[in-house]
Amino acid sequence: MRVLIFSSDRQIFDTGGDSFHRMAAYGSLLDSLTVIVACDLSEPKTAGNVRLVPTAGGNRIVNFLRSIRLGRRFAKSEKFDLVVVQDPLFGGFAGWRVARAARAKLLVSVYGTNVFDPLWKRLAWKNRLLKFLAAFILARADAIQTDGFETEADLRKRYGDRVFWKPIVPENIEEYRELPRRTTPGEFKVLFIARMLPQKNVRFLVDVMDRLRKQPLQKKISFTVVGDGPDKKFLDGQVARRGLAPFVSLVSRCTRQELPGLYSTHDVFILTSRFEGFPRVFMEAAATGLPIVTTRVSGVTNVIEDGTSGFVAEQSDLEGFVGKVARLAGDDALALGFSSKIRADFWKRYSFAVTIERQKVIFDYLRGR
Repeated sequence: MRVLIFSSDRQIFDTGGDSFHRMAAYGSLLDSLTVIVACDLSEPKTAGNVRLVPTAGGNRIVNFLRSIRLGRRFAKSEKFDLVVVQDPLFGGFAGWRVARAARAKLLVSVYGTNVFDPLWKRLAWKNRLLKFLAAFILARADAIQTDGFETEADLRKRYGDRVFWKPIVPENIEEYRELPRRTTPGEFKVLFIARMLPQKNVRFLVDVMDRLRKQPLQKKISFTVVGDGPDKKFLDGQVARRGLAPFVSLVSRCTRQELPGLYSTHDVFILTSRFEGFPRVFMEAAATGLPIVTTRVSGVTNVIEDGTSGFVAEQSDLEGFVGKVARLAGDDALALGFSSKIRADFWKRYSFAVTIERQKVIFDYLRGR
């Protein structure tokens, strides 16, 4: 099978990174794999039967148009059997155009945002229009792959057996397997890692931290907030204005090598998102045995059994969210039980090999259509 992928992940060009290794593993299942990457890089790269081609554009519109042009050009010489798109929006439209011209099958990925999630649609008026574009592309897909159990269930109601579950497990996840928990007696350390976007509900995060530092806990509470993005300035201002600076450590970025140590030295991981797919941070936290408290989003049931390996709070339930974190802070036996269960459950279900095995199932299905 000859496959063309449309992507916007420039990290694919990092030969030591997770994305590059995943593409190489996909290539081992195929006759050839060409990946068109919408990004500002200019040098193509080849590794075995995998060819990586950047669009070298300076903005989204240029990259979008170049993606279509490159895809059509390659399709004339390669005669692709399958076109894969990494989202059902603009990348999906580019892939659909090329697949139709090449008479190839179309595989659409829904990772991250489920365009049918009402919270996503309400976040911005343009999302209501984008939903129609996504629905148009999804209806024309020969198969759909997604990662969150909740998203999979929703899409199956709409598109039936064409929907497949495939998690994107990090290639370096084994680095987390044997990490010892290194917590500090008398302290309760809370970890949050995310790109600071409206999706992540940073205002709710600040409210959670503000309430928790006022709780009559027996342990000294502190917060480590890792991430950068458009809402970082708001976060910084709120931390200063509410007097949270003595309790909160703000870290804009950390390296891939630093992440395992962060998870292993904290007592709980929290996520305050409005919507998700199957967040990578859930996998990393679970792999190290770090209990999770989160709002109800897609991906929750992939790793969390509410009340036995983590806690799930309903959207906008500030008191409930704070109470669940406080409960873990006040009950060492409960926290230890959560830690053991979430770690054991994760390693029973997930590995990088699972990602590749699930991708093979999807490729085999499309070969037979």
